[in-house]
Amino acid sequence: ADSGNHGSLGLDGFSVVLRLVAHVQAGCAISPDLVHKPPARLPHFGGGGCSPPQSMPSQDMRGRSLAPTLASPRSPGGSTSGLGAVPSQSQLRKYARLFLRTDLDRDGSVTMGEARELFQRSGLPDDALGHIWNLVDMQRMGRLGFPEFVAGMHLVGRARQAPPHMAPLPPGPTLPPELMTFLHGIQLNPSELAMQGSRSRS
Repeated sequence: ADSGNHGSLGLDGFSVVLRLVAHVQAGCAISPDLVHKPPARLPHFGGGGCSPPQSMPSQDMRGRSLAPTLASPRSPGGSTSGLGAVPSQSQLRKYARLFLRTDLDRDGSVTMGEARELFQRSGLPDDALGHIWNLVDMQRMGRLGFPEFVAGMHLVGRARQAPPHMAPLPPGPTLPPELMTFLHGIQLNPSELAMQGSRSRS
């Protein structure tokens, strides 16, 4: 999956890992042929978890130093009302409409500048927004494709709804596996999803 030997994985590389995990869980032996073969079912993960990494992204959306103030994990059984661990189909259609409105130059991605006003409209502090951006900008390109934008908007929504005593954001430096699996499973582009939402309201 790490074909360039960079020591890290982007969305595509992580998707390959998830695909291979699913094949192994189904009893298949790992081979290069499985990289492009869709598994019969999605991979499943136990509830054990592991300790969060100590390193954190260093800057917020405005280029300022980002202290790891959001690294404490959510307490067991804690939840936010309205938004689950992954978006619902109606939320995905909403994010698709927002993506199309935010992608001002219509290049199929959203830059930090294009996303800044939308993210800041949430009222979250800059350190939280910077942490979210660094979680979803996995390629460190300063721009988000549609799946990464979906992840960012969903994390912003969950952070807004969380009670004050809870830490709603994953500690990083990567997104939770269930959210990554969901992003990999998005089959339609934002225009198709937005049209789907329009038809459902008519």
